Amino acid sequence: MQTPLPPYTRLVQMPFFCAPACLQMILFRRGYGLRDQEDIALELGVKVTQEVQKNLRVKLEYAPPETAGIETILADQRINEYFSRNRIPLVARSVRASQIRTLGQWVSGHLQARHDLWLEYHADAMCGSPAIHDSLIESCDRVSITVVDPSWDQPGRHTHSIDVVAEAIGTKYGRETGIIVVKQK
Repeated sequence: MQTPLPPYTRLVQMPFFCAPACLQMILFRRGYGLRDQEDIALELGVKVTQEVQKNLRVKLEYAPPETAGIETILADQRINEYFSRNRIPLVARSVRASQIRTLGQWVSGHLQARHDLWLEYHADAMCGSPAIHDSLIESCDRVSITVVDPSWDQPGRHTHSIDVVAEAIGTKYGRETGIIVVKQK
């Protein structure tokens, strides 16, 4: 059996940067250094409000608060381009909620295979926030999933039933989201 990956070092996101913060945590955990969230955001095409842009070093595209950030489930190509440009031997693949038959077994299998699982979900279900948000799945047992959350206003780690996580990535709260699987090439 392979040695499990170490726990994530929780890093806190800048506004609308939950996706860059998740990528930053994956890279740090895997030994690729601490990359800058603003640089990652630029390469992933993250959109921000004009108010947030005033505080950034890099120039990002504007969007109203309800559409700021990125649709992570659609970003696997940009993530893979980031890996290629930076000579990082990882690959990302988007998996929509509807493609996962048994979430707990699916997650456990990927974690055992040492894959990072980057969760895009409706925070209504897990945190009571109306936003779509990203976190990383750190562990899974028979009934629950623990995520590492980069948000400054949420606990760094929180645990939810597998059923709640399945609802959070499905269509109950709006558009279907899912999981980005990141693994070694």
